[in-house]
Amino acid sequence: MVIFKSLDQIYSILRFDARLWQVLEMRVDKLMTLEEIGNHFKVTRERIRQIERKAWDQFNKHTIILAPIFDLLEENIKPKYESGWELASIIKDILLKNDCVADEAAIKKFILLTRALVFLDPEINESGYVEKRWAQFSYFACRIKPPIIRHHKTADAVEEEKERNRKLSYKEIAYQILKSEGQPLHWSEITNRAYHLKRKDTFNSTALYNTLMNHPQIFVRVDSGTYALVEWGFSQVGTYPDIIASILKSSKRPLSADAIYHKVNEIRQVKQSTLIMSLDLHPRFYRSLEKTYGLRVWLPSREKQTLRTPEWLVEDSDSYKRVEQASQKGYDIENMIQADSDNN
Repeated sequence: MVIFKSLDQIYSILRFDARLWQVLEMRVDKLMTLEEIGNHFKVTRERIRQIERKAWDQFNKHTIILAPIFDLLEENIKPKYESGWELASIIKDILLKNDCVADEAAIKKFILLTRALVFLDPEINESGYVEKRWAQFSYFACRIKPPIIRHHKTADAVEEEKERNRKLSYKEIAYQILKSEGQPLHWSEITNRAYHLKRKDTFNSTALYNTLMNHPQIFVRVDSGTYALVEWGFSQVGTYPDIIASILKSSKRPLSADAIYHKVNEIRQVKQSTLIMSLDLHPRFYRSLEKTYGLRVWLPSREKQTLRTPEWLVEDSDSYKRVEQASQKGYDIENMIQADSDNN
């Protein structure tokens, strides 16, 4: 394999003048249109197309002198780089080990030439000549920003990167985490992993928790605070709010905290402090002026309440403030009311 002693020797044979290199840079690295480049040089877009064609024709004419360099890089390059600068450094080391001298400017031209040959290849439906013959090296060159997506592997990589960086809904995030884990997780662990995925511009743990609760066709609660995917075949474990709601629906009017506590314990053991927290903080319930607890769906709208409205159908001020706070944190109050209304 004959390799020239310097890249500049190759460029002199190719006879690329300064304007041709500038056209390639504008077209490939700056993504300028033929018309924009033509306006810059005060020529027609067709003239710029002819200049581009010259680059491709010269490559075809002198492939025999370029191929050894491409072959050498294809065989030896295995970089994991963040930018063109690192790729250029790796190319320089490979060339020096094979007695080929190249300064930074010459190497940047070679990277540009590689990208341009892929960009200008007339075979648009199939992988082009350069991509087929020197797949590894051309991929690394074409991945430099802006990526050359006419390189098929680069196009696939760009799409994969877009998908990895796409902002997801809380539903998509929770599903992705559980699917990846392959087993149930506590909602706090799902939240922790979701936060570190960085797939939301702003992150709200309450909104994610609500997503787990409000999509029973996707997520199923299998234990206290622990969720799995419905597709795995797990059975739903009733939540304390669901149990409380079923008790209140049976009574058809608000009950005291003690009465609710005893009835819940007949179904499932619960600490009294946990129960009170559910009653006071969950916006599905309200605390009346009688200090009893009922379903929010029972409350008449505030503008319809009068002095004759029974105290058990009037929410006390602290309870009302808490539901406003819950709404601000992302709870869908109207959806909860509608769900309880539909189930009555």
